[in-house]
Amino acid sequence: MSKILAVCLGGTISSATDNKVIKLKGAPERSFWDKFKISEEIAFVTPILYSSENADIDMYKAAIKGTIKAIEEEKPDGVLILHGTDSMVYFAQLAVRVMSYLKLPVVITGSMAPLDDTHSDGIRNVKYALGLLSAAIASKSGNATFGIVFCDSFLGQSVFVQARQATGPDYYGEFKKHGGKGDITELSEKDAKAFLEGKTPKIMVIPAVPGFPFDKVDISGCDALLIQSYHSGTADTKALPMLLERASAAGVRIFLGSAPKKACRYLSQDILSKAGVTSYSDITFEGAWAETVIKSV
Repeated sequence: MSKILAVCLGGTISSATDNKVIKLKGAPERSFWDKFKISEEIAFVTPILYSSENADIDMYKAAIKGTIKAIEEEKPDGVLILHGTDSMVYFAQLAVRVMSYLKLPVVITGSMAPLDDTHSDGIRNVKYALGLLSAAIASKSGNATFGIVFCDSFLGQSVFVQARQATGPDYYGEFKKHGGKGDITELSEKDAKAFLEGKTPKIMVIPAVPGFPFDKVDISGCDALLIQSYHSGTADTKALPMLLERASAAGVRIFLGSAPKKACRYLSQDILSKAGVTSYSDITFEGAWAETVIKSV
């Protein structure tokens, strides 16, 4: 019999409503899983529990490390991960880079409302995710299925997007598919375990906001700066170069994400490149963040 490892990491799908306040509770009860009547055996693990909005790199590392440990012990044929939707893409983008060496199908899902809410999309998302995993296991497709399941509000049904191409979500919890297919870093088993056991980098993200006060940014203690570009791959070239000069002098690596791959690029990209910025091409911003985390260790 095939086996699916169900990993609960928290988020709304692991929360309950108390006096109109949504609070983190714990993994869904075992009775929740009986609704799906799947043919695979299910093993359960909760390596760490956190709310999506309070997630950080250390939590992600603990979550991935605990999941890998459970995979080594349980030897499942596929993995289902329950995670908060707000920061799910950041987790997914990091996980696909660290866990791909396992060659297992992995589906990450959650819900926009707690399971005790009659309008929760949790059951339909988990049902669809389990169906995807069953199909991936049967077809022996390995990590070709590694992504996010969410409920599309327009279609009213659950859909899937590959982790490496996922971006969002927006106000309504919609995740989007980025059209770019730029290269991503996929760690070997040795490098993945070294990353999980190693020092956690401090990444400062500079948002793409008109008139951002770059002169006020304190970069002390940072390992890298990630500059969020506008959709065309452009960024401020009036005040930003002064910050880049300070960062370079302090030995802080500088990245820009993400620029579309085009025959011609904007002048600002050339200016920033000459100032020492490394640009990511054709990946989502969340993917650029994951790349920066891995490359800054």
